[in-house]
Amino acid sequence: MRIMASMDMLFGDMPLDAWPSAGAGAEAMPWSNFVSARTHLKSGSPSDAIAEWRHILDQPGLEPRPLSR
Repeated sequence: MRIMASMDMLFGDMPLDAWPSAGAGAEAMPWSNFVSARTHLKSGSPSDAIAEWRHILDQPGLEPRPLSR
């Protein structure tokens, strides 16, 4: 992995359509919810995307850094 790509991921400097990347554990919670939110945005349903993000934030014990994007 490129160093800059790692830094982009670490600091959240990635566009929503690139994060999380395919194959990066995107099928597990909370990543699957980020993918669902991205799908909702692309299909023109921002309220459903917001609901996905709120669901993520409601989960106890998650690392806050990726969630603050």
